[in-house]
Amino acid sequence: MISIGSQIAKFPLSIDSWTSITAPMPCAYFLIIGNSDGSAMLRCTNTDDPNSSYTMQPGGWFSFISPALYQRFRFTKGQTVALLKATQGGTIAIVEFYN
Repeated sequence: MISIGSQIAKFPLSIDSWTSITAPMPCAYFLIIGNSDGSAMLRCTNTDDPNSSYTMQPGGWFSFISPALYQRFRFTKGQTVALLKATQGGTIAIVEFYN
């Protein structure tokens, strides 16, 4: 297996509940590229606060970079980096992680 410092992962989304997007490797940057059907997605930072969510428009994307001060990576393998919800059934989010 060749490692190039990034990994693409796919996450099936629900229209009824938030899906945790978890890092498949230690990383400091991730990019929500889009999804399998081009539909809008919902993104939030706190499932208990409805004011912490917004709609990612069809074809939209989101990236987040956050270098850690005293460690190499901000996020560890398995850590939740985002919460997403589908606006239509069968949606699969596509996310790329960089270390």
